[in-house]
Amino acid sequence: MGKNNVEAVFTKASEGYLMRTTKNKKGVEIFTLDNVAVTILTLMANESYDWPPTQKQVAEHVPCRAYERGLDYIADMMGYGNALTAQEVQDLDLVQVQDLMQRKHDDGVTYISKIITKLVNAGLVEVVREARSKSSDNKYAAYLLLIGDDVENEKVRQWWADCVDAGWGRRRRPKRPNIVDPYANQEEKQS
Repeated sequence: MGKNNVEAVFTKASEGYLMRTTKNKKGVEIFTLDNVAVTILTLMANESYDWPPTQKQVAEHVPCRAYERGLDYIADMMGYGNALTAQEVQDLDLVQVQDLMQRKHDDGVTYISKIITKLVNAGLVEVVREARSKSSDNKYAAYLLLIGDDVENEKVRQWWADCVDAGWGRRRRPKRPNIVDPYANQEEKQS
């Protein structure tokens, strides 16, 4: 899962799609690799099924290059709020430490969201499903990774649409078990 997608991310990076402008020591604007964008896109790619779909994915209508794990996962993988320095925890009790870790995690999610917006604007990511309420089975947004060429990206979009039409992402209700009442025929047996 994701190996070919990760290679596609680095191909896009080598083609200049993941650059940002910054200023050097002399104040001259230069292009540099946006390491955070590369990291986020790589994490998303690693957690998405590779393109093209396998026979099993076709049979079960499982989308490829679709990231659906949420921004919390990325924040956790990047270490936001996972550890604090000794200076940060000095004079804090356990509840305050937990609150600080949660705030740092939430700040990380906000920052990741801004980077994903940049990736959307660059045409490398497309939001195909907005986030849902927390009570939903699929509460996270779904993102398609458009890390191939134009033809391949269109095929990825079409495959997503086919999978959604076939039922991907709908709330799946568990099947109700057949409940047999063990006492239903007991009166008949006693007669």
